[in-house]
Amino acid sequence: MKTPDVVTDETAIQHLLSKVVEALNEGDMEKLLSLHTDDVILMENNMPLVQGKERIKQMFAGFEKASLVQKITFETRELEVNGNWSFVRGAVTISKTETGKKVEQATGKFICLLKKQANGQWLRTHVIVNSDGSVQ
Repeated sequence: MKTPDVVTDETAIQHLLSKVVEALNEGDMEKLLSLHTDDVILMENNMPLVQGKERIKQMFAGFEKASLVQKITFETRELEVNGNWSFVRGAVTISKTETGKKVEQATGKFICLLKKQANGQWLRTHVIVNSDGSVQ
């Protein structure tokens, strides 16, 4: 049986993940970065490891320069809280649009690690996204 604290943490984490998707889909970089630790590590499919908020800003600036727009949806399949750490595993669908090109839709899976901060807020510390290898 889950304790009330774990249920509260799980709810807060699900809310955080919804805010991440919302920020990504709105292209709101400041909101997106506020949901991550300063030294966040991002490991995306077919891309070099990106560490830190400044590097993530640079990566998204490159997307913007290339007129690449991404929209995502996700489904949580597993969420575990262990003290001040948590992990989430799930499925993701990413739609990519570039100016003058057709929309590509890819499916994949993700794992992210989160850490509860001293103020009680959960932030993502590590994000790993892998493709299922299917593009529509």
